Amino acid sequence: MRLFVFLFMLLLCSGCQSALDDMISLQLRKEAEQLNKRGPKEVSDGVRMDSVSTKGKSIKFSYTLVRIGKGDVDPASFYRKLKKELTDVADTLPAMQFYRKNKVKVSYAYYYKDGQPLSTIVIKPGSDGHQ
Repeated sequence: MRLFVFLFMLLLCSGCQSALDDMISLQLRKEAEQLNKRGPKEVSDGVRMDSVSTKGKSIKFSYTLVRIGKGDVDPASFYRKLKKELTDVADTLPAMQFYRKNKVKVSYAYYYKDGQPLSTIVIKPGSDGHQ
């Protein structure tokens, strides 16, 4: 009987987690939809946010460095510098609270001005930068 109760509670809790994950995914999709409605938009000098996409409990922001071409920046240095900055922001910025609380994986994809990929940085807010 105890085993039955335990299994029932386990099943119930896993269903609750699934419903919570579905609500988180829905919230992320709504956020992406709102940001994409604004179209490509310059978010800082020389950086344009092109699109936002989601999948499950992950969100991906795609940016173009409108003045940077291949060979203008070292990809490894770019990655190291931005990874630290983005992790620090994700772990402290109040606007990232939803991501931290719900363990949302956040990806930042960067492209050269010609559209070729430069780097993708993946972080999990609140996890001290560890994946």
